[in-house]
Amino acid sequence: MPAMPGGRSMLSDGRVIGRPLDRVACQACGYAGHAHALGMDDLAAFYDDDYDLSLQDEQAAQARGAFYLGQIETLLDTWRAARVLEFGCGSGAFLDMLNRKWGCERATGTELAAQLAHRASQREGLEVVQGASERHDGQGAYDLCLSINVIEHAQDPLPFLLSARRAIKADGRVLVICPNGDAPSQELLFIDHVSSFSAKSLVQLARQAGLAWEKGYPLPGNADFQAHLFRPAQVSVEPLPPEPVTVSEREHYLRSWIGLEESVRARLAQAGQGPRYAVFGCGELSQLLNCYAPALLYGAECFVLDRPAFDTYLGKPVRASDAPDLPRVLLVAVHRAGAATVAARLRERGFHPILLEI
Repeated sequence: MPAMPGGRSMLSDGRVIGRPLDRVACQACGYAGHAHALGMDDLAAFYDDDYDLSLQDEQAAQARGAFYLGQIETLLDTWRAARVLEFGCGSGAFLDMLNRKWGCERATGTELAAQLAHRASQREGLEVVQGASERHDGQGAYDLCLSINVIEHAQDPLPFLLSARRAIKADGRVLVICPNGDAPSQELLFIDHVSSFSAKSLVQLARQAGLAWEKGYPLPGNADFQAHLFRPAQVSVEPLPPEPVTVSEREHYLRSWIGLEESVRARLAQAGQGPRYAVFGCGELSQLLNCYAPALLYGAECFVLDRPAFDTYLGKPVRASDAPDLPRVLLVAVHRAGAATVAARLRERGFHPILLEI
């Protein structure tokens, strides 16, 4: 797959580092990884005391947690676990929510990042172990081992799943939520996403770890993510997963980012509004622009939000969408699922929105 230019890349918490992003993919199973493998020392540097992804916006983390808990309960149907282990529990917000709702006998979380593990350990009723999940020995003590957007960060996902398998009882389950590699998206742009999984590649890897696929699917309401439920291999008969995404689809996605500055510049010229433009949105997509299309942010006058809660973002002022004398051209830097709706609303208010074609 094409390497991203500029010799730098972005961590999932928005920090830009001086390491190139260069990915490869398997045409047969749909798995994608780094052309140059990351070691445990690399991951330790990524998840140092500055890594604060789940602390950046706790209100948003609560909303995501409620969404994921609903998805998990749907996947599990009426079955509930009394003893739960979460790999990569972050600040503990989700595990705390699950523990309070399910009334678990035991709720344990592992977390590599020290700052997040400390925050999780302060939550009542949770056991928290700081360290890599793949090195945790659950000793078959749990009914459910789950991970939410964590396995893609593992230095080697097979030991991760082997550890999950060892942690559960003979009739236990392993539940994995991760980015959906069958729908190429922003996850390919994070250097600390070591792996991108098609459904097929994840099921094949789980089989090597002694786990059989029970069911799984892209998440309703956000198909950029997928959820899969596994049992110990001797318990169920494994169906075949769908065929994976082709390598060319991932290549097309990465090339759209490589050519983004040029395509946006052409559309700015077509807008005929002179050099003034701003960026609507202060989130993950704006952070990715900062890393992979920095000239676009450099030329923007400001960021725009409907109700800003802060004054500056990435070194630029943040202004309300009803402020006077705003640029009328706005680059719409929001998740693709809602971008068209946001653009239509901005257009009704007299702005000239430009959607990012990625």
